[in-house]
Amino acid sequence: MGKPALLIVDMQNDSYLPCAAFEVRGAQSVLPNIRKLLDTFRKHELPVVHVTREYRADGTDIEITRRDRFLRSGGAFVPGTRGHAPVEGLEPVSGEAVVPRQRWSAFHKTDLDAVLLAQEVELVVLAGVETLGSIRCSAFDALAHDFEVVVTSDGTVAGDTEAHKANLRDMETFGIEVSSTDHVLWALPKRLGRRLKARRDEAKAGQS
Repeated sequence: MGKPALLIVDMQNDSYLPCAAFEVRGAQSVLPNIRKLLDTFRKHELPVVHVTREYRADGTDIEITRRDRFLRSGGAFVPGTRGHAPVEGLEPVSGEAVVPRQRWSAFHKTDLDAVLLAQEVELVVLAGVETLGSIRCSAFDALAHDFEVVVTSDGTVAGDTEAHKANLRDMETFGIEVSSTDHVLWALPKRLGRRLKARRDEAKAGQS
């Protein structure tokens, strides 16, 4: 198994707190599982990356499909504001990378790939919000960068429960491993990703 890293995505006040500008309904329900993941990765001294959203106050760098909402709300995820801050209990500690971005994918125009490769990471575990947006886009881009990918089924959430389930099924169809938080905790540090690794090794053997 390759070395795993935990990616905590968009767990910031502007997506977490009730009535926040970009509140994701259900985000509070996954916080306990994300905390368990975070504690376990720290215990095993495995890499943790906090992937955040960060926009200019005037909204000129936000996705065009969300600009109107951004402006109507008076701004969101602006550095220095309460909304930009991490959810209480998920604050980065020394040695943990923070990767800010302006688009759905954690890899789009960021140095995340370099951050992971510098720590010899081969597998990423995704937790946070929202399943059908940032989680999905980041998962597929992680595959495109040749990382094994695990999405936590109960460490991610979407405002629409059926959309959450449908997106997990869809990602699994494309080879992304979908696992519960308890399974990830059980699998660390030796077994996580074994199913995907076996599949990849089998594919390589077939090409030789």
